[in-house]
Amino acid sequence: LSQMLRLNYSFASRYLATITVRRDGFSGFGAQTKWGIFPSAAIGWNLANEDFFSLKDLFNQMKLRASLGLNGNQAIGAYETISRLTTANIASGTVTQIGYKPSKLGLDNLGWESSHTLNLGMDFGVFKNRISGNLDWYLTNTFDLLLSRTISPVHGVTSITSNIGETQNSGLELIITARNLVKTKSQW
Repeated sequence: LSQMLRLNYSFASRYLATITVRRDGFSGFGAQTKWGIFPSAAIGWNLANEDFFSLKDLFNQMKLRASLGLNGNQAIGAYETISRLTTANIASGTVTQIGYKPSKLGLDNLGWESSHTLNLGMDFGVFKNRISGNLDWYLTNTFDLLLSRTISPVHGVTSITSNIGETQNSGLELIITARNLVKTKSQW
């Protein structure tokens, strides 16, 4: 179950702002951690729309962007936090005795895997958008990773899913799109 609120603001098609808050619920998590709240904010500046921008003959689009946000990942199956049993029949002489053993240990505190991401970018278009693209730099810190970890088999189960570990990713992305040939009957 999800809810989302998004507010957008634009002033003279030059200054842009977006604020988003998302609330997600997932039945696979514990009773205290089913819900996650994930906010984000982004700003943009359409530099090409400014009067002082001197390269309007070359750049018909030039926008600088920055965003910061938190995102959630469920990455497990439904009802993962509920303890489960499986049949474990044993033979007692010539008679089969019906029995059960744990197949899954419940975890009331299992919750959302979360990522903080910072993104700085630029969108551009030159020669009446014949060539356009964007350049982005991002840094993502992910924490409370949903990973399986080994436990003592004394409980009859050898692993459980836990919120453990963290990672960091960063990168630079460049996308260029070109309309090389534009004719009435064909395009490339």
